[in-house]
Amino acid sequence: MSIEITVDNAVDAAYIRLSSSEIVDSETVSDDIIFDYDKDDRVIGVEVLRFSRQQLDNLLKTIPFESESQKSELINLWNFKRAIA
Repeated sequence: MSIEITVDNAVDAAYIRLSSSEIVDSETVSDDIIFDYDKDDRVIGVEVLRFSRQQLDNLLKTIPFESESQKSELINLWNFKRAIA
């Protein structure tokens, strides 16, 4: 699955979907970041609050990517979504 980012400008939030696996648990990892986990305890989604104020570098340090290509895909999508938000 390709990474998907959904932005809700009305509430200044974004959701990053890393996998199509079913969400079985969630964890607030900081004031602005919530991880969703699958049954194997892998991060499969990330809710980003205060999206317009988030720094990509900080977010990249927080998310446990499965590969460098997944990380690169997020960088490209993030920059695109920020540009049109």
